[in-house]
Amino acid sequence: MNARNLATLTLTTLMAAACHHKVEVSFIEPADIGLPGQVQTLLVVNRSMPKNAGESVLSAGEGLMTGEGFDADYGTSMLALDALVSVLGETDRFNVLQLNIDGKRVDSSIFDKPMDARTAIKLCKHHDCDAVIALDALDTDTISRLITQKEPGQAVEFTGQTEAAIGATFRVYDGKTGATLDTAKMRSDATTEVTSERRHEAMSTFDTGDQLQSELAWAVGESYGERIAPHEAVSLRAWYATGSPELKDASRFAKAGDWDRAARIWTRILDNDDARIVAKARHNLAIHNEMLGHLKKARNLASRASGTLTRSKTSGYALDLQRRIAAEAELGDQLVVFQERTETALSL
Repeated sequence: MNARNLATLTLTTLMAAACHHKVEVSFIEPADIGLPGQVQTLLVVNRSMPKNAGESVLSAGEGLMTGEGFDADYGTSMLALDALVSVLGETDRFNVLQLNIDGKRVDSSIFDKPMDARTAIKLCKHHDCDAVIALDALDTDTISRLITQKEPGQAVEFTGQTEAAIGATFRVYDGKTGATLDTAKMRSDATTEVTSERRHEAMSTFDTGDQLQSELAWAVGESYGERIAPHEAVSLRAWYATGSPELKDASRFAKAGDWDRAARIWTRILDNDDARIVAKARHNLAIHNEMLGHLKKARNLASRASGTLTRSKTSGYALDLQRRIAAEAELGDQLVVFQERTETALSL
């Protein structure tokens, strides 16, 4: 796979929901920030575990107060790192190494202290990496409550609520100097709620805490991965299927996955005298061109369609495509390191 392929469409999946006709378009988006080009091999480590007896006691005390187990944060932190590694592997921009060892060996601290520069340098020298990505701190909170309500003349109603939250600090350290290349504090939260006249049914939400924490851990890890690495993204596009017999025929082909045949019908519709029907065909052709990776042509078609159509599926689509065009240029800059590395390997 080369940089050009990474910048274009990678997958389309047809979807149908009620009377709507939609398609998922998957592509590669650039990272929010670009790490230096010389950073190619990353070592991922977990520094969020207790380092000494005092921190271990504090961590255990927090678990007793919140109802979390002593090892809960460890499992949660590893889920966050697994998600991060997953995103880092969605393109060939980086070589990724994950160090699954006791936090004591990587200068750990639950107090969100940056890694000592000498430690980062030693780690990269030992593992032959260019930078270290560390989960420097992670904090989980889960609270469950039962709310009882009684209205006059009505049965007692119970509402069970479980709230979960995760805060995590990630940093990237340069392997040669130990300097901090990036710092980000990520946070995610979620709530489940069950209302019932039966107490035990309302309290069933109390069992969702672990699941919520796992989902939130994955979310913060993914979010940080998307901050520093090119990654897969999905957009949902809705096409027009009604307004004329030709649009209905074309939609059946699109729904069956035969977009080329649908596009030939939409192209013929462009000669129609009805401006709205023509605009719908242009909008649909824009989606087809986006799927093919022809973003500028897709943007031009969508712009012309939006001048006639004002429905939600049309408005804003041209702007989305313009953003994708700008992002593709940025992506090319981020992947040029990968391309140069690949060409060098081939020459050897």
